[in-house]
Parts: sequence; structure tokens; C-alpha cells
Amino acid sequence: MDYLGVHVTDGDDAGRSFVDEYGWEFPVLSDNDWQQISQWGIAGHPATILIDEFGRVAGGFYGPGDPSSWDQLASGLG
Repeated sequence: MDYLGVHVTDGDDAGRSFVDEYGWEFPVLSDNDWQQISQWGIAGHPATILIDEFGRVAGGFYGPGDPSSWDQLASGLG
């Protein structure tokens, strides 16, 4: 499973700093104008969503998450 962060506030540097602070090693994209996440139906943050290989939302939740909760979400879809 691959992870991708999408940062929507505070600019690119703040998003990267947040990920670096926690030692996460997945890529992070900036979507400061909410264009991409609005296409996925995300209305607020933080949110965790799973996108399938076709670019469709396959599951998710609002609120903070961590690698354990993300893995649990993914395992429930398979």
C-alpha cells in the first residue's frame, strides 16, 4: 500500500515541515485551492480517504489518523 498526503492549508513549506516533524516518508502534494480534494468530495480536514486504482474514493473518515488507523481502514476494504 502506498500513502500520499494532500496538504490544503498554510502553503507548501508548512505541509512538508509537518510531515518531516513526524518522520513520515510518503510524498505530500499541495492543494491550497482545494481543487483536487473537492473532486473527491472532501469538505473539511483532516480527512483520510482511500483512492482506488481508477481514482475513485474507496473509503475514508474525517478526523486525525495515524498509520495504524490507515492500515485498519485499508484492511476492511479487501
